[in-house]
Amino acid sequence: MAGLTQVQLGALLDEDQTFVSKVESGVRRLDLIELNAWCIAVGLSLPTFIARYERGLGRAV
Repeated sequence: MAGLTQVQLGALLDEDQTFVSKVESGVRRLDLIELNAWCIAVGLSLPTFIARYERGLGRAV
């Protein structure tokens, strides 16, 4: 979506690539504060992310 590698996203989040990989693969979940940081890193607001997520589930916000 944002065109970032795991290494690049990790650098933006001050985390390593393995952290990003674990989240992407579902081994690790994000809390709300971490999710907000991810949204900022990829250039989305948290409300925009949630709206897109809800639409993906077939629910309008």
